[in-house]
Amino acid sequence: MDLEAARSALAGEIKAAHADPNLNARFFGARRVVTAAGIEALQIQYSNGLSLGDVLLHAVNAPRTPDRRSFAVLVLEALAVDGLIPSTSERADIDRNVCSLAESALPEMLDRFKYPFKSQSYEKRRALEGLHGFARPGSFTC
Repeated sequence: MDLEAARSALAGEIKAAHADPNLNARFFGARRVVTAAGIEALQIQYSNGLSLGDVLLHAVNAPRTPDRRSFAVLVLEALAVDGLIPSTSERADIDRNVCSLAESALPEMLDRFKYPFKSQSYEKRRALEGLHGFARPGSFTC
């Protein structure tokens, strides 16, 4: 997976999204970029019906590879954009899978930021979203 290309595509979709007042429509392109990056990174057999939530579930169970780690970085950067990655209220498994992916792919980075590994999923997601107070998108590295 080319992390820099995915970051660039995501930034372009986010910039274009600001013009659309409908939240779900606004982030359709950006979610598609993250989903496509995950499909590539995890080498998932592509299906037109595959959602971001589906890709996150695959990522949690996928072998630990550099591409999986790059995908985890992209997901954390996407959390910086409010509403881009659906929250528990929209789909309960997403928070759990985002947290599990981050914990297994980026444990050293999370340790540096005093991530609450033993907390509830919603607290962990808040902590992951809060990482952007310490780092801006594009500053996470593999």
